[in-house]
Amino acid sequence: VYCHADYEAQTPWGFARVGVHRRAVLAAALRDLARQLADLGTRLVECCGPPGKVLPALARAVGASTVVCEDIAAPYEQAEVAELRSAGLQVQTVWQSSLIDPLCLPWPVQSLPAVFTTFRQALERAR
Repeated sequence: VYCHADYEAQTPWGFARVGVHRRAVLAAALRDLARQLADLGTRLVECCGPPGKVLPALARAVGASTVVCEDIAAPYEQAEVAELRSAGLQVQTVWQSSLIDPLCLPWPVQSLPAVFTTFRQALERAR
């Protein structure tokens, strides 16, 4: 499921949240995803509106109680996940915003080494 945002929405700083170039790339990516899903025998469902409103209604319509989505450490996205939970849905998030899941690091994120070589060597030793 992909929820299309209000592309005319402005940020607090007065510019478009989604610009024309990003929209073009997104449209191409969604066409390709739809084709790949069709090859697997399923289809991409595209909805218009905020996920916090659209997904609970869609979940009720299909009898689902759980939504699986990407865990993104950004305020807008965290607010959307909170809205889904407050609508009564169970939300299972999956981290995929970095090459290494923060939970797989051999130390807390707050203790990351300041130098990449130290970081890399520590990861190599931890394997």
